[in-house]
Amino acid sequence: AEGGISKGTTVGILLDLTQHTLTFFINKEQHGPTAFQSLDGVFMPAVSLNRNVQVTILTGLEVPKNIKP
Repeated sequence: AEGGISKGTTVGILLDLTQHTLTFFINKEQHGPTAFQSLDGVFMPAVSLNRNVQVTILTGLEVPKNIKP
């Protein structure tokens, strides 16, 4: 599938306000290094879809272990 995302794939986004970082996950595995560091300010969650897709948004999930910088 394009970009490694297909039906049933779980995409996770961890905004860590203690470490001031943003990290992405695919199927509970970290996707690359920490995407953003030294974050500060106000954050507004958003989802952008560009095809006829269905999305389920889950909140309050367990924080993944072993996050790589």
